[in-house]
Amino acid sequence: MNSGYLHRKYAESFAEIGEPIYLLGCGGWLIKRRIGDLERYDAMGLYPIFTCKDWHKLKDDIDDLSKDLISLSLMIDAAAAISFDELKKIFPDKIILFKKHFLVDFRQDWQYTISSHHRVISGKRGKQRMQKNAAIRLTILSNGFRCIIY
Repeated sequence: MNSGYLHRKYAESFAEIGEPIYLLGCGGWLIKRRIGDLERYDAMGLYPIFTCKDWHKLKDDIDDLSKDLISLSLMIDAAAAISFDELKKIFPDKIILFKKHFLVDFRQDWQYTISSHHRVISGKRGKQRMQKNAAIRLTILSNGFRCIIY
């Protein structure tokens, strides 16, 4: 994913919170924070989401940092190229599914790729609202597919 959240200058904008740490394997950024007056540290992903170039190298980067950090908090990019089951292997101690996002493949008629349950709930009025707002919610994923997150 080519994103501003991966840029060094964005990570450096968090310098007053802590030290930006570049993860060499996966290509993501963390902020390492000192815990009070202790010689202990935790880390957080960049706000509002953590993203990286190679999700399958994230585990090795986390393992390398584990001796220096007591905890790590991340909000994973909803369009990340990694499954929830794979994330559970990387974070075996605790992982919480915060929200579900639904992606629609625009190579097909997007109205029919939305589950029937969501179509019934949204009804005609919701469908019109989604059509009106579709341009605002359009996202280009790294694989080139256009999608809408609702």
